[in-house]
Amino acid sequence: MAIDAKSPAFQRFLVVVIIVAVAIFLFFKFVYAKNQKTIQTLEQKRAELAEKVKKAEEAKAKLPELEARYQLRLKQWEIAQTMLPTEKEIPNLINIITNSGIKSGVLISYFKPSHPQPRGDYAEIQLKLKATAGYHNLGKFLAYIGNLPRIIKISSAKLEADKDKKKVKGAFGAVTYTMAGRQVMTKKPKPRRGRRYR
Repeated sequence: MAIDAKSPAFQRFLVVVIIVAVAIFLFFKFVYAKNQKTIQTLEQKRAELAEKVKKAEEAKAKLPELEARYQLRLKQWEIAQTMLPTEKEIPNLINIITNSGIKSGVLISYFKPSHPQPRGDYAEIQLKLKATAGYHNLGKFLAYIGNLPRIIKISSAKLEADKDKKKVKGAFGAVTYTMAGRQVMTKKPKPRRGRRYR
């Protein structure tokens, strides 16, 4: 059967085919392509959100461990505050050293703290003291000082025996530390004369 190109029915069919082809072309060019870009953008955002959710879940899984580490650090900080007091009170330190002398049978005849020297987050205080005691008592006194919760480090020691060699006189240098940033009380103790502790 021959197709008559001049026939009105064929021409109408041809016009419909062209309109449909143009509509399909315009749909793909403007609607479908635009939607594809939107879909790609949304897919990218979904992937980014999935990555964030994954990281959040990993962080959530580590939370108990982090809490335990925080509690440990908190306890260590509390211990450090005992060893490195924030109050920085020298009178209390004097009492601590005097009590250590009493317990060990040592006569402390001289005690002088220096002004604090800043060292970043902490301050260093030099201490000078003189004491008289028997050898064993002096050793016990130094052991008390070394085992105090507060950090007190003996930096120098000069010992000299008494004439009867039953007692020893010692001149000591020591260092203690405090948290930096607050005023330090450096009240000097009244010297104790003629009193010996057993």
